[in-house]
Amino acid sequence: KTLAAAGFRKGKEGGKHGFEVLLWDAKTGDPKGPLTGLPLAPFALAFSPDGKTLAVAAGSGGEVTENDGKTTGELRLYRLTP
Repeated sequence: KTLAAAGFRKGKEGGKHGFEVLLWDAKTGDPKGPLTGLPLAPFALAFSPDGKTLAVAAGSGGEVTENDGKTTGELRLYRLTP
């Protein structure tokens, strides 16, 4: 409940380009993160009610669907530590 997610950016992870979700402490404004490893642009974020998990939806066209057996996006869950 003290974290705020306010965006994403292109980043590098292990020499590969990808996207990162940026997190900040809502009370202090200090950076907490980033969460890395998303190959597609995030378009939706949701914290669990207890604030310990962050769900990130990423994909092209703002949706995660399966089309003709091909997934156009993904949903990742990140376990957050205090």
